[in-house]
Amino acid sequence: ENSMTRRSPALAVLSGLLLAASFPGTGYSFLAWFALVPLLLALRDLTVRAGLLISFLFGLVFFCGTVSWVFNSIHVYGHVPLLPASFITLLFCVVLAFFYAPFGAVICHVRETRPGLVFLAAPDLWVTLELARTHLFSGFPWALAGYSQYRALPVIQVADIAGVYGTSFLIALVNT
Repeated sequence: ENSMTRRSPALAVLSGLLLAASFPGTGYSFLAWFALVPLLLALRDLTVRAGLLISFLFGLVFFCGTVSWVFNSIHVYGHVPLLPASFITLLFCVVLAFFYAPFGAVICHVRETRPGLVFLAAPDLWVTLELARTHLFSGFPWALAGYSQYRALPVIQVADIAGVYGTSFLIALVNT
């Protein structure tokens, strides 16, 4: 069909909620192992532009669910009134969501041009975007997928060799 349906945004929101729930706080770390599946399903048969928007939506939901502590820092400790603190936090989540937007665009492009490579492109791209978020522009290394496995000692042994990005790669690969 090659256009965005109502199902695609719902799947992106579900993915964002599932991945956010895999982090400390809620702590259902097992969710990370299939949290990206709805997003990947949402990206099927979408245009590159629609994939960009769907992945942005995923990122927005994910970051709204994982960086609520930023609001507390701004409002409680920074003494910024409720409304401006809420707006600043939402704006921060929007900026961070832009780091996931290319994921959908590239995956849609790869699926259209070289479908057999999606299983490798997705985890490679996921880790590249996490590295970009950590080192470019924002310098914000929080909420990397690999951190969701902080209590799964057998899993995080990968981090001894490949760092948190190796764990993120493994999570994205299993999801793909």
